[in-house]
Amino acid sequence: MAEAPESQCPPEQREWVDELRRSGPAAHHPLSSAAPPPLNSWLCPPGNVFSIRSADYLHSKVKTPGGHWLLHPLAFDFLQSQSQISHIMKHPHSRVRSALDAALRSGASAPHQPFVWVFNLQLGNRTHHSMVLYFVSFSPPPPGSLMQRFLDGNDSFRNSRLKGLVNFPEAPWLVQTLVGQRPVCMIGKYLKCKYIREKNYMEVDIDVASLSLNRTALSLTFGLLHLVVTDIAFVLEATRPEELPECILGATRLMKLDPSTATHIDMSL
Repeated sequence: MAEAPESQCPPEQREWVDELRRSGPAAHHPLSSAAPPPLNSWLCPPGNVFSIRSADYLHSKVKTPGGHWLLHPLAFDFLQSQSQISHIMKHPHSRVRSALDAALRSGASAPHQPFVWVFNLQLGNRTHHSMVLYFVSFSPPPPGSLMQRFLDGNDSFRNSRLKGLVNFPEAPWLVQTLVGQRPVCMIGKYLKCKYIREKNYMEVDIDVASLSLNRTALSLTFGLLHLVVTDIAFVLEATRPEELPECILGATRLMKLDPSTATHIDMSL
């Protein structure tokens, strides 16, 4: 079930994780809330809104609804700058990096150290907006697993496996027309990606506008973000029997974001 990653955060790690979810330019809407999610917020979508490769996909080509995720949702940042935003985890004002460093200092001897996954979607517009989705794990992936091979592999291997899944539960006709026909994107094959692998985090900077079709779609639809509900999931594509069934790394639902609320960050620092 999709709720598992949010509810299974180890107790000793919950304080700093909860604080990151509460802060930021867009509010986090918890699963426990009975109220409808507000505008300009983010939450955890159900895994079954995505279709992923089943256990016998190589023979049947059948996909199955996504189940639980491998990573815990951690944070979301909506940022803008005077230039392209890259390697946000290195920036001196990165709130997630600061929280991660504090957690590592206070719990260095803990059995499960946090490891943060960062997906920085660089929108390539004139105001250099980025949507940054953060997830965290508290135990290392199994040796030899696809996740471990992705973390330790070269960029060519990473490019061949990283894909994004996109759904629009609510969006104007123009957005559905321009983007809705491409719900699966092999991110590493078609978009320019930069991978930064450090001891306690992996950041993937994804230049969404490096594909001309995306650049056109973004220029036409960016002003409609306040009308769009978007589900985004990240998956490592399984191409061998032992890698199946696929699992969702992490997913986020973005609720009608207001570009004027994006936090300005100075990339010259």
